[in-house]
Amino acid sequence: MERIFFVGMTVLLLSTLTTIARAETVIKVSPGSQATTKQGFRLSPSQLVDTAYRGQIEGIPGYRRFIRADYRPRELVQLAIEAGSLPPETLDDSRYLNSVGLHLRSFRPNRFGRD
Repeated sequence: MERIFFVGMTVLLLSTLTTIARAETVIKVSPGSQATTKQGFRLSPSQLVDTAYRGQIEGIPGYRRFIRADYRPRELVQLAIEAGSLPPETLDDSRYLNSVGLHLRSFRPNRFGRD
């Protein structure tokens, strides 16, 4: 009986460690052309907008105040660069800026054409 318990606990422990290792790998690797933050992680345009919306980028208000501020993509990226969340060359990436604009529109579905 003790042997079955020991084997069961070993299997449970190994499966937990494998899951944790996979989670760490997923966090560090992101697909597509994205900017790299000072921590070395990649921040996609949607992650930038979501992080800014939650107020987790210094100098950018969160939630309702974020929506009311009505940021343009270039403004949001510039603030993220100043906060150290994006590298400066992100301002030159038109695909990144366009994608940020698309994600910003999702917060303002009745407002179109302002980039």
